[in-house]
Amino acid sequence: MSLLSLHQSLWWAYWERLRKSAMFYGVLGTMVRVGSQVMLLPLVLRLPPAELAIWFVFLSLGALANLADFGFGPAVTRVYSILWAGAKDYETVGFGEPCLQGEPNLPRIRQWNRVIAHLYFWLAAGATPVIGLGGALFLLPDFQSAPHPWSMGLTWMAFLWVTGYNLATNYWGLACQGVNRVRELQVSSIWGGLAYLLVAGGFLLAGHGLESLVAATAVRAVLSRWICRRSYLAAVPPIPGTRIPLERGLVRKLWPNAREFGIMSVGSFLVTNTSILISKKYLPVEVTASFGVTQQIGVFLVSLSTLWVSTKWPQITILRAQGRLREVGALFARRFGLMIATLVVLTIAVAVAG
Repeated sequence: MSLLSLHQSLWWAYWERLRKSAMFYGVLGTMVRVGSQVMLLPLVLRLPPAELAIWFVFLSLGALANLADFGFGPAVTRVYSILWAGAKDYETVGFGEPCLQGEPNLPRIRQWNRVIAHLYFWLAAGATPVIGLGGALFLLPDFQSAPHPWSMGLTWMAFLWVTGYNLATNYWGLACQGVNRVRELQVSSIWGGLAYLLVAGGFLLAGHGLESLVAATAVRAVLSRWICRRSYLAAVPPIPGTRIPLERGLVRKLWPNAREFGIMSVGSFLVTNTSILISKKYLPVEVTASFGVTQQIGVFLVSLSTLWVSTKWPQITILRAQGRLREVGALFARRFGLMIATLVVLTIAVAVAG
């Protein structure tokens, strides 16, 4: 083999490994998501400061849906991974006996998915009206002072629908991640980000306002969920003509573990979102808009850094359920170190860039 052929084969092998890496797609998805925001920034900044501030309030109020989840998300993904590792069932806390056979428990996964779909439907049905009413009361003065109050109210209702849809279908992303289809989950983020860029950019260029961002958010949500659903069903194909019984006791069994994650989610919401709401209430709208942009930069840095661990978390759970503790320790230590190093480098780079 010639030196050129060897060089090309090495590059091809490297590319094939990169193409199959969830981390690669995770970075690409994050870059697409952030890049779309950067590319849209000149168009978004054309919006009146009051309208831009309202958009960041929309995002903060929409994040209340994460509180409605109240910790079920991480706990649900954990159960998917345990069953995918081959376990007969899951423990409320911790792991049972190591499942050495390693064959996914597909019947139990299908049953679990049926229960979680039911759970998230009712979470969305209960949370969406509460968020809608509370948000309308909070934003009522802004709606009344807007040039077209009814248009602003309809925009809020459309955003509320997107928030409810995201919560009701959130389980498809959790299922996709839980059965170790992390790469496909990141692909959904890439296509969703591109769709957001095209829709928002097109509407903003056409002279539309806040409704452009809401429409783009809706398209991104529907497309991303469709990709996750398709990927999950490819891994866990449904059995035609079979009706899976709804075993509600599975959710009660999950609650003690979910409750702990829920308390953490409340703290996370208070740290990351209430600042925007307080700023909107007591500070000028220009300050709120500027603070919102700064906060999004911080979210980007953390999201990019934590990809080192989050893309491997389902695999870590699967290895733990199979009793392969030495592999768990080595994998987590390596990824955690890379996460901290990436966060430090990116933070310094942003601080230097100003």
